[in-house]
Amino acid sequence: MLSALSMNQTTKEDGKLQYIAPANEAKWTKDRMVMDPPQPHFLLWAKSNPPKNLLTHMLETGCCAEAFLSAPSSRSALSFLTEQWHCEKEDAVAFSAYLAALHDLGKAMPHFQRQNEQWYEQVKGTELGDLLPAQPTERIEHEHFSALIIKDIWKKNKQKIRLYRPYACVLSLHHQRMDTTIRRLAIPDAWVPIQEALEAEIRQAFNPPEHLMAPDCMDAVCVFLTGFVILCDWVASSASFDDMPRAEGNDLTAVRERARKTLEAYGLIEHELPGAVPSFTDLWPQIQKPRDIQKLSGQLNAAAPLTIIEAPMGEGKTEAALYLAQRMRAAWNKRGIYVALPTQATSNQMYERTRAMLHAIQGGRARLLHGTAFLKTGNLSVHAEHDAAEAERWFISPLRMGLLDENGVGTVDQAMAGVLLSRFSVLRLLGLTEKVLIIDELHAYDAYMQEILQALLSWCRALRIPVILLSATLQNSQREAYLSCFAGPAPLPALSSAYPLITQVDENGRLSEFEAEAAMHATYAFRPLRLGEDCAAIARHAVSRIQGGGCFCVLVNTVKRAQDVYRALLEIKDTDTETLLFHARFPMGRREEIEQTCLNRFGKGPEANRPRKAILVATQVVEQSLDLDFDGMLTELAPIDLLLQRAGRVHRHRERVRPQGLEEPAIQVILPEEGAPSDLEKRYGNSGFVYAPFLLNNTEHLIENGMDIRVPGEVRAVIARVYEQVTPENRTAWQERAFHQQLMHANAKGSAFPVPDDDIFFADESKPEFLRLEADDGFEPAARASTRLGEPTVRVAFSTPDLLEAAIKERLTESQRKEILLSSVSLPARKLPTAFLQDEKIWYRMKKSALRGCYVSADCDIIKTETFVLVNDRNLGVLYEE
Repeated sequence: MLSALSMNQTTKEDGKLQYIAPANEAKWTKDRMVMDPPQPHFLLWAKSNPPKNLLTHMLETGCCAEAFLSAPSSRSALSFLTEQWHCEKEDAVAFSAYLAALHDLGKAMPHFQRQNEQWYEQVKGTELGDLLPAQPTERIEHEHFSALIIKDIWKKNKQKIRLYRPYACVLSLHHQRMDTTIRRLAIPDAWVPIQEALEAEIRQAFNPPEHLMAPDCMDAVCVFLTGFVILCDWVASSASFDDMPRAEGNDLTAVRERARKTLEAYGLIEHELPGAVPSFTDLWPQIQKPRDIQKLSGQLNAAAPLTIIEAPMGEGKTEAALYLAQRMRAAWNKRGIYVALPTQATSNQMYERTRAMLHAIQGGRARLLHGTAFLKTGNLSVHAEHDAAEAERWFISPLRMGLLDENGVGTVDQAMAGVLLSRFSVLRLLGLTEKVLIIDELHAYDAYMQEILQALLSWCRALRIPVILLSATLQNSQREAYLSCFAGPAPLPALSSAYPLITQVDENGRLSEFEAEAAMHATYAFRPLRLGEDCAAIARHAVSRIQGGGCFCVLVNTVKRAQDVYRALLEIKDTDTETLLFHARFPMGRREEIEQTCLNRFGKGPEANRPRKAILVATQVVEQSLDLDFDGMLTELAPIDLLLQRAGRVHRHRERVRPQGLEEPAIQVILPEEGAPSDLEKRYGNSGFVYAPFLLNNTEHLIENGMDIRVPGEVRAVIARVYEQVTPENRTAWQERAFHQQLMHANAKGSAFPVPDDDIFFADESKPEFLRLEADDGFEPAARASTRLGEPTVRVAFSTPDLLEAAIKERLTESQRKEILLSSVSLPARKLPTAFLQDEKIWYRMKKSALRGCYVSADCDIIKTETFVLVNDRNLGVLYEE
């Protein structure tokens, strides 16, 4: 096969093309191709900066595909394709490389080729130049024409329409842009031989099977291939291939070697999979006597695609899940794991534990994945700040490419985004195909997130991604919904009510349940206090509880309530009492400080760090995963499962001696005052906006006379009473909750991939908008596709004049970006007047980099207009004042 040559290697002499060495050896390819006259399909261009010939780029992309699938670290992905196509590994690699190489076939169109004026001057007056218009034409989205062209070629070759349509659609999605020209432009007849010649070159290079292969699940294979083609294109578009010499004849050896080294340099492939899995106690040397649930993790079926572990707080289910995940990784030939958690704070805690565990197997390599991961890792990768190629934007974007790394720990959003109808979401799914997925704190997700999680699980089943789900308090309906994603459409058998419990679904959809003996038994005393919304009374009660010493937590449901209670507390607290306020409305840097202080004061640290008397006022930020231990707690009313979560922070470390009066693990729950409105919409105040009044009402009735709940024995029963008991009094509230949940499920369905279909590729059958929406990057306030259905937020930064000046110039250093992010906080958009944000004397709205969409001010403490004040108080957090 003759390779392509760069566009400036031609000059015209006597009407024939001759070839000369380029003037700029560093910028242009150095070799020459002797051919007189050249065939037109060898002369087309693909990229202009730096110049790249079309056929050369297509061949390089195909070689990247070969190198990716041939690597030992991609063994699972290759097995998936061979099982789907029922073919040999060589055929799966060949067809995948052939398809990836065809991605830019649509650039063999006069409308695209005429856009490069320098190239046009070289070929003007030649056979190829005669096929081009005299003036540049409208630009086209070439990927759509790649699909049209290859469909025509495959149709001529007698391929089946039910196969060539979805595979052609894969090619049309490698940039995922809307196209308005495709309906008006036809493929010129004179260009058809050129296009067919390019396809023939690609076919000869990679030798795919003669006929298109039919997969068992068309959706799963096409989604995989879409992400795969995008990745291979971007790797081949990276700077590593800028100076790649052309291939001589049919020899692609050098190109294949460059592809392999480039993929390795980006951390996308490795020479070998991780080593053997050690024993549980070798993996966790600090646990020499594993608990029952941890022992089971070494006995469970490691080939099962779904495992659900339900156990109370403190049972060691995280260590059990991580050990099982390593066994599953080995059984499934996976490259690594991804641990998904509900918040950034919980991700930070898990990152440290997981990295230490991985060191025993894989040298500790893991990536922390969320918007502020740099606070833990010290590494902030950012989007390009110039008009870089999409490839370069991705390779320096940790949230987009992170799931393609070996291991990861981060928010559940990173995994859920893999099934959102947003641009390049398929790359996240591609990353997950080489991992075991662990989703922790399953009970923490609302109906919207649950629907997207179910979509994710259905795609995990189709793509052979094994999953482990963890929960302390899971509703029966949720358990059934998640199991159904892997068990198939048949009705589930009656599920065990045992607790703790491990449930597995095998590859045939059969369920197995394993009861575990709880290592920790506790009785939590829930005691009602009818304090209503009286912040002063709440503060007085907290102070009274630690007169003899102790560490006490006041947990409320909104930031405003936390700030008000804390203010009231400061007025009456004893001088020897340490007080802290912890909520989500502190700037990032300050929040990190407070979180670390809480861990130092109330965690497992030395007793010398624990105050004799302390009160922490907090919101739900301490409810999940943070290893905090309090002698007592006063909490606002919440659904019973969340109250049990909060109770897990009381007497958490059983070996600790408790102060007098706090010997019992008591959780005092603030109920509405006597005489509060019976109308549930009004009865629960702001808490009724956070949690469904139906659930608050049932929880209130459950504990209004005080209740001791035994854990684990009574957990399932009390949760069922709260979530399933409908009375005449709360029927209206139940209906409203049911309607709201249905609405959230419907919204989620409209944002996520459909359930995988065996016969079609949903993107081929759907509207053009599918897979072309912009995803939420965590900073842009108007995200078009989101993993959470919350109120819109705006990120603002309390910065300095010097940083603001650098931000306006969009020339921030990495340390300056960190400084701005550390000073930033996410606020509800409804709290900030539009005129306030649009005041250019106060704000500069970032347009590029990782801070895109962030409003930066030069004022670090207070931002004021005639009608509105925004205050950044070090101790209280951000305050609004009209």
